[in-house]
Amino acid sequence: MAVIGAGSTSGKRIRFLHRIQIVLVTVTALATVVAATVIALSVVSIGDARDKDEGARGTLVGLRDEIRAAQLAYWRMPDRNETAEIPPALKAQFAAGAANLGTLVTQRAGIAAEADVIKRASAAAATLGAIVLGDTSTILPGSAQDRAFIARADAGIGAVERTLTEWFTVVDRQVVAKGRSQERIVIRLVAILGGLVVLLLAANGVLWTAIDRARRGALAQIAAERDATAAVMAAVQDGVAVLDSSGRVAEANARLCQMTGASDTDLIGAPPPWASGVASDFTGEVDIEIAGPDGDNRLVILTSSPLVEGAGTVGWVHILKDVTDRKRAELEFRERAAEQDVLRRVATVVARGAEPSEVFDMVAREVALMLGVEAGVVTRFDLVADRGVDVGVWLDPDSPADRPPPRVPLDGGAPTALVARFGEAVHVADFSGIDFTTAQVLTGQGYRAGVAAPVAVGAVRWGAVAALTTRDGGLPEGSEQRIGRFAELVGLTVANADARARLASQAATDPLTGLANHRHFHERLEQEIARARAEDGELALVVLDLDRFKEVNDAFGHQVGDEVLAGAARRLAGEARFGELVARIGGEEFAWILPGSDGINAWRAAERARLAVAATPFAGGVGAITASAGVADLTQASDAGSLLRLADGALYWAKAHGRNVTLRYSPEVVQELSATERAERLARSQGVTALRALARAVDAKDPSTARHAERVAAVAVRLGSHMGWSQDRLILLEEAALLHDVGKIGVADALLFKPERLTPQEFTEVTTHARLGAEIVSDVLQPDQVTWVRGHHERWDGLGYPDRLSGTEIPDGARIVALADAWDAMTSVRVYGVPRSQAEALREVRACSGTQFDPHVADALDALQVEGRLTLTDAPSSAS
Repeated sequence: MAVIGAGSTSGKRIRFLHRIQIVLVTVTALATVVAATVIALSVVSIGDARDKDEGARGTLVGLRDEIRAAQLAYWRMPDRNETAEIPPALKAQFAAGAANLGTLVTQRAGIAAEADVIKRASAAAATLGAIVLGDTSTILPGSAQDRAFIARADAGIGAVERTLTEWFTVVDRQVVAKGRSQERIVIRLVAILGGLVVLLLAANGVLWTAIDRARRGALAQIAAERDATAAVMAAVQDGVAVLDSSGRVAEANARLCQMTGASDTDLIGAPPPWASGVASDFTGEVDIEIAGPDGDNRLVILTSSPLVEGAGTVGWVHILKDVTDRKRAELEFRERAAEQDVLRRVATVVARGAEPSEVFDMVAREVALMLGVEAGVVTRFDLVADRGVDVGVWLDPDSPADRPPPRVPLDGGAPTALVARFGEAVHVADFSGIDFTTAQVLTGQGYRAGVAAPVAVGAVRWGAVAALTTRDGGLPEGSEQRIGRFAELVGLTVANADARARLASQAATDPLTGLANHRHFHERLEQEIARARAEDGELALVVLDLDRFKEVNDAFGHQVGDEVLAGAARRLAGEARFGELVARIGGEEFAWILPGSDGINAWRAAERARLAVAATPFAGGVGAITASAGVADLTQASDAGSLLRLADGALYWAKAHGRNVTLRYSPEVVQELSATERAERLARSQGVTALRALARAVDAKDPSTARHAERVAAVAVRLGSHMGWSQDRLILLEEAALLHDVGKIGVADALLFKPERLTPQEFTEVTTHARLGAEIVSDVLQPDQVTWVRGHHERWDGLGYPDRLSGTEIPDGARIVALADAWDAMTSVRVYGVPRSQAEALREVRACSGTQFDPHVADALDALQVEGRLTLTDAPSSAS
């Protein structure tokens, strides 16, 4: 055509100017790269130095924390009262820390700013090493030598902590200084690059002006011929574009401008909008998409024919037929048919009574296949707990993702989270652009984009259906509308499946606490153990029991006891993570399954739960309730039964050795009891319980003596603990103290609560209670405990009863219970006297030290008062 040939001379000039422009851009880009490389190398060098400083800073923090942790570990040693010897493990830990410090000193020795503090840190570490690694086997706990050793160790630890802190400060200043240096270099880089960009823009402006001038000249040459062809092109109902030999538009009709939303001025002289998908020399017919005037994609059939002039091709004619409406109608028909087909399959599965999990998994699979993506998820919302639970998940076996989509928080930018907050279908085209935490989780597992829509059950936003893909291109346009329609159709199906799930949940739930019941716990434990074995994963079990819960029922009634159980269950459930199960498996006994946790992490979780139970007093006057826990993991057991037995054994050991403690099963610590031993201990426990009921009956005779035995036991345990008694003996002491007055059941009430002075005959009758009490407990308690009950009214000067023992002839436990009993009598309201203040009672104890009371026990009481540990409630002591 003449239109193409007329602009050939101007076209050559334009192409020449374009080449100059490319050369200029290339030279400027090379200069920019060189400048950026030089400055970037400087930034990297400084950054490397700063990274080393930050690494040193982290090492210093770790060493300081290790020193503190080792100090705490030493003072928390269970056998600290038996020996002052520093365990080999702590010495090895210190040696490892010293080696790490030595390595850091070697690495940082050449830095002048740190020379002084390195010298002092090394000296402090050497001094502490001499203390820690020395021989302490001859030091007796509580001796003057032990206290001197403790003082030197604390001083050495303090010196190391101070010098490490000073060193950390010096390194931190260097990190800040190097960061500022990096900032200055970056500013210079930005200035240089800005100058180069300005230069490039200026040169391009000049060239674009020249190119535009040449282009306009070419257009002026063909204007006359253009009018001749305009009428023909205007009459064509399809879009028409005439391309020159370089593939640029030389002519465009009005229909093409209407289809693309561009003017002929925008089109002429530029490559056609579809040039990126179709080669300029293409001949034939092809289906393509172009951007429409409203930004939507238009489906067109492109027909390309060559323009021949002489022996060569001088251009092409492109004719574009818009078939968008027809194609979209066909596509929507196929999509709706596919959606109906999917719904029929899901409905068929529901109708045959499939389990809810099977239904939800099928929905997840079908929605993923319907959209042609690699993963589908059905999520149920718990808007009260602000979390979602994935009840159905499907992953294409051929997907590059290494695992199914992870659970994401509902406050993030994932499709499911947006549906939970806004209640509308949403399409997230690129996960890298959402909040950092969610993006890191999703993209870290290979997922790039996703779409989700709400599932409503009645008027309630039940959850969401989501589809995720690993492809960078994301999901096709309109995916949110498709999944939205599908979610509406599947709502009724989900409602039916969810109703079945709720019935199953009710059958597996304890009605009082809302936790899983005993049957469901055992089923779930078997399942989790099988899964852990199959996946070579970890699993731990915690068994918890409320301490002295029977006393709550006895004192306050079963209704209050039920409220305490429900409250404790809420506190325990609040500590569980997603995927874990807390169940009530007995009266006041709970079990906690922790998939993916080892014994150490499970012990930490159980400790948090134990503290949560005791943190807040329970209502109804009950006050604080403590709990004991046993922990075992799958590395110690072969099946569900043995795992539960080991955790239960650890719980039994915890309750038998002080209560209010969490114990991880270890064969070196926990002895598995034989059936005979368990029966014997159970019988003894039942006997002690029966005697406690008898003792409470004695206390209950008069309001002024209510819970007297428990207060005496609390003071006795604190006295014994201060005097260095072992935990095992403290347990025995507490039992004896709780039963010390049980013999008063055989004394007339008129004598026990007589306000005036007793006659000699009456006093003799009252004194029989000590001997009677010893006889009552002799078949249940150990021999030492029996002597403590019998002798709790003996006096240091030999004037007590019933055996007139004196001094060290009196059993040590009896001496402690005697003072604890007298202390409660002096400080409590009694019918025969006005209670004394603690200061007055303490003066009386000091006055009677060496006559009525053992001086050592009196000194211990004095020390407890100084430490503020004599203020008691009516609750049992924490040691029990």
